[in-house]
Amino acid sequence: MADIILSVVVEVAKCLAPPIYCQMSYLRKSKYTSNLQNLKTEVGIPEAERVSKQREVDKAKRRGEEIEEYVEKWLTSVNGIIDEAGKFTGVDARANKRCFKGLCPNLKTRRRLSKEAERQKEAIVKVREVGRFDRISYNIIPDDTLLLSIKDYEACESRMSTLNDILDALKNPDVNMLGIYGMGGIVKTTLAKEVARKAETEKLFDQVIFVEVSKIQDIRKIQGEIADKLGLTLHEESDSGRARSLRNRLKKEKTILVILDNIWGNLDFQAVGIPHGDDRKGCKVLLTARSLDVLSRKMDSQQNFSVGVLKEDEAWSLFKKMAGDYIEGSEFKWVAKDVARECAGIKRMEVARARVHTLVHKLKASCMLLDDMTSSNEDYFSMHDVVRDVAISIASRELNVFTAIDDVVDREWSEASAIKLYTSIVLPDVKTNVLPEVLECPQLKLFHIRVDRESSTSAISDNFFSRMTQVRVIGLTYMNLLSLPSSLGLLTNLQTLCLYYCKLQDTSVVGDLKNLEILCLRGCDITQLAVQVGQLTQLKLLDLRNCFFLKVIPPNVLSKLSRLEELYIGGDSFNKWEVEVVDGVKNASLDELKHLPNLTSLELQIKDVDTQPRGLFFKKLERFRIHIGGWLWRAVQKSCREFRLKLNTKICLKDGLIVQLQGIEDLELSGLLEQDVNYLVNELAKAGSSQLKHLSVRGLRAPAPNPTESERHKELTNNMRLNGIIVEDNINISKALFLEK
Repeated sequence: MADIILSVVVEVAKCLAPPIYCQMSYLRKSKYTSNLQNLKTEVGIPEAERVSKQREVDKAKRRGEEIEEYVEKWLTSVNGIIDEAGKFTGVDARANKRCFKGLCPNLKTRRRLSKEAERQKEAIVKVREVGRFDRISYNIIPDDTLLLSIKDYEACESRMSTLNDILDALKNPDVNMLGIYGMGGIVKTTLAKEVARKAETEKLFDQVIFVEVSKIQDIRKIQGEIADKLGLTLHEESDSGRARSLRNRLKKEKTILVILDNIWGNLDFQAVGIPHGDDRKGCKVLLTARSLDVLSRKMDSQQNFSVGVLKEDEAWSLFKKMAGDYIEGSEFKWVAKDVARECAGIKRMEVARARVHTLVHKLKASCMLLDDMTSSNEDYFSMHDVVRDVAISIASRELNVFTAIDDVVDREWSEASAIKLYTSIVLPDVKTNVLPEVLECPQLKLFHIRVDRESSTSAISDNFFSRMTQVRVIGLTYMNLLSLPSSLGLLTNLQTLCLYYCKLQDTSVVGDLKNLEILCLRGCDITQLAVQVGQLTQLKLLDLRNCFFLKVIPPNVLSKLSRLEELYIGGDSFNKWEVEVVDGVKNASLDELKHLPNLTSLELQIKDVDTQPRGLFFKKLERFRIHIGGWLWRAVQKSCREFRLKLNTKICLKDGLIVQLQGIEDLELSGLLEQDVNYLVNELAKAGSSQLKHLSVRGLRAPAPNPTESERHKELTNNMRLNGIIVEDNINISKALFLEK
């Protein structure tokens, strides 16, 4: 009855007062029911849209993308609206409550709920319209962890100056490509990362990208890494399409620095998609490589910076930083010092030798090289004729290497334009009369000639080397030279000079070769070592083996070679230490070797044991072949650490000669007395006899032991012989030595 009366009143209001009708219409049951039903219908639609949008958001987050802020706000808003509508529709029963003891509906509640249902429905419609997004998320460019401040970067003086020079070059508008080069392990990568970090910190570029290239170039991988750091997704299938997209994106940056680390050869920027040439605009490139040739010749880098080895104090400072200051007072400090010195730049003769042996081993394993059947020396190898011809062809075609025999050499010298392009010249078994007066090779890095021993009659002209100023290595074998050509002194870039079995007297010109690191005079018939050799302060290796006529080494020459790492004076070469030469002037003393702090390899023959100074040998010797006394020098060395000693009444084991040498592999003693045996065992225990491969002990004959001891001695001696240990003259070697072995 009440609802019928209410409907009549509402219809009258509709005719007489429309504004009042709008408000009174909410009192009608049909209006309320309609609004509530519409709300229930609408609330299901945004719920489905919310679930769909949330699923897209979750997928985007799993891809590492950032969600748009308006999407996050929409989800929060729609969640609130849906929750509110759900709660509201649950109060429908309250709208049916009645008043006046159930005689009349509660019109106040009905009106309020009806209006609320309509408001919530409109809110749902509005939020659905707002939720029509063009995109849900976007790619973010994360901080490059490679460019964060790095713990192992030491801001030492030698590195800081290079770092500042590189930063200055990057600020130069005329420089678009520059490089960093140096040997492996010299922290080129670390320096490049620090350049990147500084460039970002000082806002030199809008964007800095660091990418490792590696020896085997993978264009797609390089493209992908650059794109990732730009927040760019490359959808193209072809490399050229990816390069085009990448190039367009890079060109949008006003200023950008691309660092390409570890370049081994030419990298095609166009194939990658890096702007270059006139297309560069604001894009600059920094390269790192082991070879200057790669940077300057293959990549056309405009400005290049060399990274050298650390100074010794810088290396020690870095080592302490990494290991902790406690190492300063540790008992292992001396070991740590050696490690730090090694890590200062791994530029040592021993490391270079190891690299060569590794390369030879790999080539043998791939059958590119063969074992030399004519020699037991592992340093010798041979090459199949076919492999040799292919290698020569490749070297000639790709590296401008020239190698030939006499008749071809004659023709080549007439082609001056071709000669100028050579980077290496190798001439085996030629006649010296085929050489020109002057050899003009401005790009030459290596020159090696071996003369036919049977036909060698003439010498090299004095001006022969004057037009090859960039040469680094010269090797001359079996040459007939009275003196070295004066033009040799013009080669200020020369690092290696090897003269094998040359007829030679005057070598004074070598004093002009200030950058020389290797000097080999092996087998030359020189009678005196030139005083000028003492001026070679960069020298690391001096080889005087088999110089049978060498009688004079002036005093204070060897001691000046403070960087010398390897010294070879064996093979029946010089042995007249401290002998008076003329007018009271004596030859060099063995004590001079104590002034060579970097010496790690030593080959030495001392025939007069009386000239042997105490404390001569050092624990840091890694390779040695030392003969003291009248030993016959064998041509083949069986081990890396060989020591032979003939004792007499003036020199004995108690002088500590053995314990000064570490890791002896081949030990031979002669003139050993019975009472020296126990001391020998103690010396070997101190020096570390675990590496001993061969032990030969020859001494004076002692009384024969009793039968029991004799049987045990015989058994022990037989076991020792199986391990390469020779015992003579009934000397009873302690069991402790055998157990140590």
